[in-house]
Amino acid sequence: MKLKNFFAIIIFILAIGKISFAQSQDELAINLDDKDSCRNYIAAVCAETVKLLSEENLPPAPDYKLFCRAVEKFSDGSNVVILDEVGYPSIMVKIPAFKISSGVHPMFKVNGKNFSCVYFSKYENIIFHGRAYSLPNVEPSTNIDMDTARQVCSVKGRGWHLASNIEYSGIALLCHKHGFYPHGNTNAEISENFYPNEHGRVVEEKRAPDGKILIRKTATGSGPVTWSHDATEHGIYDLNGNVWEMAEGIRLINGEIQILRDNDGVLPECWNDWRAIDERGKLVKIGGKNTWKFDSTKGDSLNEFHAIKSARPFLSLQRKVSMYSEETNKNYGFAACEFKNLRSDKNVPPILKLHCVFPFEDKKNLPDDKLWIRNYGERRVMKGGMWGHSAGMFGASFAGAWNDSSPGMGFRSAFINLEER
Repeated sequence: MKLKNFFAIIIFILAIGKISFAQSQDELAINLDDKDSCRNYIAAVCAETVKLLSEENLPPAPDYKLFCRAVEKFSDGSNVVILDEVGYPSIMVKIPAFKISSGVHPMFKVNGKNFSCVYFSKYENIIFHGRAYSLPNVEPSTNIDMDTARQVCSVKGRGWHLASNIEYSGIALLCHKHGFYPHGNTNAEISENFYPNEHGRVVEEKRAPDGKILIRKTATGSGPVTWSHDATEHGIYDLNGNVWEMAEGIRLINGEIQILRDNDGVLPECWNDWRAIDERGKLVKIGGKNTWKFDSTKGDSLNEFHAIKSARPFLSLQRKVSMYSEETNKNYGFAACEFKNLRSDKNVPPILKLHCVFPFEDKKNLPDDKLWIRNYGERRVMKGGMWGHSAGMFGASFAGAWNDSSPGMGFRSAFINLEER
């Protein structure tokens, strides 16, 4: 470490003791034009911020102006620090709006208005004082349900929200376009996407008596750059593996695919505006007969958690086979298949492909990510997989109930500036 950078960190730590960051670049002696200087400063600020947020009584937020400048300068503008309503930071990746054949991608559209970008959490989130934060080198929060994840994101201020399925799907589309799919913490040999020579900092590990990995959770952003969505240190980390991530804006009710329009899940007042999808791809009232649903090649009635042998999900306008004999939210039998091999007995409209519910036409080099489905009861979606699963950008689970929680389920927040003109 350069002597100048070492003194910059020491000065910063001393300043933290007074609940005040240095007020100017000169006082901190950081060189914003030097990558190493910025990198070291950002790491120091994040570590001290976590200490502040960990206090029982939340201190007043320090002045983060220089930190904001350093993150943006270091990333050439692709990363942005956004402060919440109490003044504490999250590091976000700016995703500029892009177009598809029908116009702007729906992840950039809220309540009928187009926006220039989405700010997506660079890291899986951790909760402090009832709020979600995107910060590096911490253990991501797990064991929370869907409603809690919604709340800890939206409480941060208007425009903050639980990252939505349409946002994850838009980022997956970008990865596909550029031909790179992020690696990640899939450090269990049962995973087809196991990367034995790539490691993050393990923050929790449990093994069975036979040595089988039960839990191997890594700190946010602690893996190599191949664990980011664009293979650079400025990308979004841990989208593949580590922990499943709950997503806003899509659910199954007894197999029927229901969504919120565009990216309207940003608005709490729209959280109950669920719509089904008809054969042509139009949004219609939920509960219809000819709306898109997950059907199955087989079902059963065993009251146990298990994969139903020979059961494969497929898309149809009618659910003729329920994977369980009753409509229940309990987690009994499920069906699974590789995303790229999902089939339908009808022509699937583009909207379902945009939500990564069905593979798009260009399947070339699609990875072996899996879909996990229960087409009975109410099911929310989780994205990306976890340690030991067939994880990946296109991996998704519609198998858990809305209020489920577990050590392998986390989340991340996103932000859209609704005041943008």
